[in-house]
Amino acid sequence: MGELVWLRNPEGGLNNLPWEEKVITNGPESIYDVIPGSSDSIILFAAEFFTKKLTVYEISTKTGLLLRSKVIDDTIDFAYSVKYINLTGNY
Repeated sequence: MGELVWLRNPEGGLNNLPWEEKVITNGPESIYDVIPGSSDSIILFAAEFFTKKLTVYEISTKTGLLLRSKVIDDTIDFAYSVKYINLTGNY
């Protein structure tokens, strides 16, 4: 099982170390896609290859905390990547 992590950029620039690692949630371990959420969140769609799930997560862009998640499909086979496509033009 994978982990979704946030590597927080340290103050003072990209070359400063260490970068703080924060585990947001367990599960995602493959290629994912991100779209804007509310004014202070992102929506992340993730394939979970080993657990054979497609899951959506809402994550705070201010705190890095998981706000909510929902398994979209747990009957898929081994999904490796996700691409969000809005067919209707609305969210």
